Amino acid sequence: MSAQPGRDKRQVRHLHGDGSPSAEKLMAGFALRTHREGMEVKLDRIARSLGCSISTLSRLENGRAAEKLDIERTLDAYQLTDALHRRHVVEMFAEAGARGWLRPYKTAASNHALAQASFESMAQRMRVSDLSSIPGLLQTREYARAVIRLSSRHKPADVERLVGLRMERQRRWFESKKMIICVLDEALLMRLYGSPKVMRDQLDHLVTLSQLPYVELHVAPRSRYDLPIWSSATIFDFPDKQVPDIVYVEELNTAFYITNEEEVDERVKTFDHLLRMSLRADLSQARIRDLRNHVPDRR
Repeated sequence: MSAQPGRDKRQVRHLHGDGSPSAEKLMAGFALRTHREGMEVKLDRIARSLGCSISTLSRLENGRAAEKLDIERTLDAYQLTDALHRRHVVEMFAEAGARGWLRPYKTAASNHALAQASFESMAQRMRVSDLSSIPGLLQTREYARAVIRLSSRHKPADVERLVGLRMERQRRWFESKKMIICVLDEALLMRLYGSPKVMRDQLDHLVTLSQLPYVELHVAPRSRYDLPIWSSATIFDFPDKQVPDIVYVEELNTAFYITNEEEVDERVKTFDHLLRMSLRADLSQARIRDLRNHVPDRR
């Protein structure tokens, strides 16, 4: 019996504490779980052979910290003998520990923000809807600074580092030319942050980005009846389904991600429905220009 990728009964995992996963750890853990289930081997059997707890292996398979385990010995216990497959898993664990560009931001950024940056690095496409602010990858530096300053959990000294992290995420994403599809609530685009100049520059920036072949922006208009009810979420698609599609949801002081196949499929269908109900890309661009020209001159 072969394993069924993505059929994880646990629907939601919160991202908090040192155990927040990286995309690389998720990929490696998913590969191990898929291989084990394909061989119809129970987790307790592998735990006994390694002399560790079932919970330790569960954390490993779910992309969370399992540093006490020797990876080569663990792969032996999983009977992962294919050289190419084995090397791939080892490389994923190594990559997870070597993501040096995130280190300068670790004391300022939350664990779930670091996990999100990792997901972006490994994903091949993102589909985004946001009801709170313009998504981070689409923000100007000044808009990002204005939004980040509003969060009570950030120390003033950390604001610039968090802005820097957001700009570095943007640089890495857009240099890779990976696809991003985003639905923006028109009411969100009318929500004012910073100053009139900050808002005009931000809306101009959205127009510029929308002209790139790998950026697709759509506006969900206020005037349209019966738009589907949705929440702010990002759908990450990974290359060759090395891990299932992930839905990432960020809230005020926390975030969670969903891997359950049925739950993800429901979110994807809602996003697709919202996309169909939104303005075409060219009409969205025109609407953003119009909103830009009507930004109030005074705070």
